[in-house]
Amino acid sequence: MFFIIGFLWRLFLASIPQYRVFWDMAAYNELAHAILRGEWAAHCCNHGAGYPLFLSLIYSIFGMDNFFAVRLIQVLLDLVSGLLIAACAKNLFGAKVSRIAFILYMLNPFTSAYTGLLLGETLLVFVVSLIAYLLVSRPAWWHWLLFGALFGYLIQIKIAYVFFIPIVALVTIGLRPKRLVLAFLGFFIVSLYALFANYAVFQKVSVIPPYRTAGGMLYASFSVGRYPELVSDFSTLSDEWRNATDEYYRYVDTKPELMHEYDQKYTEKFKERMKGEWPIFIQNTIQNIIYLWDKRFLLLFIDPFYPKDTQFLRIINISLIALFIIGIARFARKPIVVFSLIYFTALSLVFGLVISESRLTIPAYPIIILWAAYGL
Repeated sequence: MFFIIGFLWRLFLASIPQYRVFWDMAAYNELAHAILRGEWAAHCCNHGAGYPLFLSLIYSIFGMDNFFAVRLIQVLLDLVSGLLIAACAKNLFGAKVSRIAFILYMLNPFTSAYTGLLLGETLLVFVVSLIAYLLVSRPAWWHWLLFGALFGYLIQIKIAYVFFIPIVALVTIGLRPKRLVLAFLGFFIVSLYALFANYAVFQKVSVIPPYRTAGGMLYASFSVGRYPELVSDFSTLSDEWRNATDEYYRYVDTKPELMHEYDQKYTEKFKERMKGEWPIFIQNTIQNIIYLWDKRFLLLFIDPFYPKDTQFLRIINISLIALFIIGIARFARKPIVVFSLIYFTALSLVFGLVISESRLTIPAYPIIILWAAYGL
């Protein structure tokens, strides 16, 4: 029954239309088109090929720009994530907790709300859920190969993961040579497309977009405040943040090969501000972490229920995180515990240094729900 409710709930959310494909959605869609034209899908700076490859597979089967097919498959994929988390809970805690985890996941509004968008969050959620399932299963040699492939694919879906996923993977897998060799082989195989694409387009050997920069984001973090995730938020942005961001996209659109100039300029400006304003940076980082985990709207970009849904979502979110803490504090040290804690912490710290975009923490919710069920 709850599977059907979960399906209908996600189908309802996925059917709420965005008025157009824009921002990151448009970029992913164009990269998917490039793949189907027989071109290498390589973006200079912002987007990996992980999600565009997923989109291109759907388009090749169901037709170009078949957004209904994308939404339906993402709905089904999120339901499979729920089944994986329920299976994790059964292996760890037994049938009772498994049922609770399944119900919580089917009804949760956070992962469900992204099934209707051309964004990689649903795919990230599935990959994280699959990693969790492998961690609680009886290990076999091919698990480590698959671990490496999945960790590599996380980076291809969300390139900022390159700053912490290798550490998460290393701590989770452990310093065992055979495991590490197999994991690296899996990572290498999954990264081959990016390596070939970046070399073909930019003559750079890199598993992520070769002109990615952090200097501007670090500097802009002084002035961004709450990241504009709703269209209505853009009127609240400071001129300083707009100027830094606009200049960044001028480089992206016209001279990405000179992105080092932009990075150097804003890195120096960031260092200069840090001399006298480091307490503000620390304060902003803490604020960013809070915003990352604050779920104030149901649907990204355009939420027809906002702000009426804010308090309801915050109550659910705080309850889940509190139960997550209770649940994980009561359990013995195992690889799934290590993975859960380091992934949760890395998401908070790495992204908190530069941005407060709350959708960046959505992929952690399968793990949160797993431990929340045990805590409950």
